[in-house]
Amino acid sequence: MRLFLSFTLLLAFVVLLLAFPALASLDTSVGSWWYARNDWLVSLSQQIGLIGSGPVTLLLAMVLACWFARTRQDYFAALLIPAGLLGSWGLNYLAKSLIARPRPHWEHLMQVDSSSFPSGHAMAALTLAVLLANVLIRHYPRQQLLWLTLATIWVLLSGMARLVLGVHYLTDILAAYLLAGVWCCLLVRWYSGRTTPSGCCTQS
Repeated sequence: MRLFLSFTLLLAFVVLLLAFPALASLDTSVGSWWYARNDWLVSLSQQIGLIGSGPVTLLLAMVLACWFARTRQDYFAALLIPAGLLGSWGLNYLAKSLIARPRPHWEHLMQVDSSSFPSGHAMAALTLAVLLANVLIRHYPRQQLLWLTLATIWVLLSGMARLVLGVHYLTDILAAYLLAGVWCCLLVRWYSGRTTPSGCCTQS
């Protein structure tokens, strides 16, 4: 039921985006407010964009996969994190190809070479944060609030950075969160069915 609701919300969001020009005005207003607010925020956003880039994110996912496999013997987590990230990129590529929305009109403060909708950085940030937080909570449940807080901060910072750099609209980021959220629902359900609450692999 939750998965069906997520798909419905995503579809409704895309329909609203395409059908109501008023959202374009909201995108422009929010984007103009955030765009290049000040030098230190631009610098921070560029660093966040670099950390969230494909090569760095994939390297981090592989390091985490090796760590969970070696230290926790959680081989499902070792598969979950990099596979989830790769799947997120695939979904993002498909959505960008189908919708082909142009980037915002203002000068981009970071190099981009694809269409705008949805944000690939935001999708990857949410996917990695949600999956990692879920795995950490299963292994270290006492620190649940810490993992959730860190994941939320990273996801919000990643979205903010795309607005500051002028490379995405607000609706690009919100759609990315929705699409990545649906993807993570599937992955977390798969992972939860194959591990115990302590993170140990179940016997097949």
